[in-house]
Amino acid sequence: MLPEFAASGLLLSSDLQRIGASERTLQRALERQALVRVRRGAYVDAVHWSGLDGRGRLLLRMRAVAEAASRDVIFCGFSAAAAWNLPFLGDWPDRVEVLCEPAQGGRSEWDVIRRPRELRGLRVNEVQGLLVTGAAVTVVDLSRRLAFAPAVGVVDAAMAGRAGQAVTRTDLLAELEREPSRRGRSAARSAIEFGVGVSDSFGESFARARLHELGYAPPELQVPIADGRGLVGVVDFFWPGLGIVGEFDGAVKYLREEFRGGRTAAEVVWREKQREDRLRRRTTGLFRLVWADLMDPPRMDGIVRSSGLRPVARV
Repeated sequence: MLPEFAASGLLLSSDLQRIGASERTLQRALERQALVRVRRGAYVDAVHWSGLDGRGRLLLRMRAVAEAASRDVIFCGFSAAAAWNLPFLGDWPDRVEVLCEPAQGGRSEWDVIRRPRELRGLRVNEVQGLLVTGAAVTVVDLSRRLAFAPAVGVVDAAMAGRAGQAVTRTDLLAELEREPSRRGRSAARSAIEFGVGVSDSFGESFARARLHELGYAPPELQVPIADGRGLVGVVDFFWPGLGIVGEFDGAVKYLREEFRGGRTAAEVVWREKQREDRLRRRTTGLFRLVWADLMDPPRMDGIVRSSGLRPVARV
């Protein structure tokens, strides 16, 4: 008989030892695929594990590392980003990132990457029961390691308060100056200076960064457009001098019930079509982008040009 799982969702070897459960009991549960080994000495119910996304699995691995440590563990990098609920493009990593003093060296393990850094004066927060680098520290760390568009998405999310902690551009630039390594500093500064606090989603931020990379003039963001019937909607991008509207369409509002307001996906599509028809009557050009377009810059460029918008010469 296995003991109850902890509130974290983990079953630890120490739990087994406490009730005198045999190794054979554990082995049988693993063989039946009732348990999944998260790391040595830490297990999770297989049904619970299968219901977790990449972020959730990384957080569980982090908890397993923290439980096994003899001292406080400070998580950093993508691990800290997972705790702060910052956006991430692609699959979350399997390996956990933790900080260690430079004198301790950066010796890593198969499932743990150790990042040497002076810890004195470092901003650290407890988030979801885990010690992680502060939101600004984490954003700067990611901005130094990511390409421009995803880095802007992370910066925008933090500046919009979606990490649960207020972060300003001043905070980020100050943290960048405190960063001991110069690696990625220029790239991080570009993303931070480009960041805004009004983007509505990671996809919108990514699209705005892609437009910049393709040479288009910066649009106004979150602009209300009205007609004789009232407010048509708030558009993602607007170039007022040209009367051109751009929008990013994620699948969320069609697929997830909480974003559909009780309507079916078909009803949402129909309302979007009516909204677009009204927008087209109030503008000289309109384009819509989806994730597949953002991942193919030449294709995205063609879609944007079809609205009448053109790249601008930069000094």
